Amino acid sequence: MRTARMALAAAGIVVLAIGAVLALTELRPSWYASIALWLIAALVIHDGVIAVGVLGVSILARRASRRIPFAVVLVIQGAAVIAAIVIALVVPEIIGQAFGTANSSVLPLDYVRNLLGFLAALVALAAATSAGIVIMGRFRERASTKAP
Repeated sequence: MRTARMALAAAGIVVLAIGAVLALTELRPSWYASIALWLIAALVIHDGVIAVGVLGVSILARRASRRIPFAVVLVIQGAAVIAAIVIALVVPEIIGQAFGTANSSVLPLDYVRNLLGFLAALVALAAATSAGIVIMGRFRERASTKAP
């Protein structure tokens, strides 16, 4: 396991170095401030919003795990992580669309409606999965109490 971690860390360092070299050689120096601002905003959004939100959902789900199966807690946590990632990916498109673009074909979709539809489908899928887990657990409990 330690060898795998070291290999992954080394691969990450190599990819980071390649990215830094390409950024310095291929991008205009006038873009550096905008890129730095984008990276700082991404860090703040990830660490200050997404991670805190997922942590809050995780804490609430863990507290509720005394009453609900642990597998349901995992489904809820997974849905929260997926929702956070998709929101982080779609919000820039929503903001870009609000500011407008020079070319109307760049951001042609209704991103707000699509995001809400995706989140509704994610909640429905998580609810159905959680209900299935609870129902299967009850069937197992009944089967185990009927067995001699």
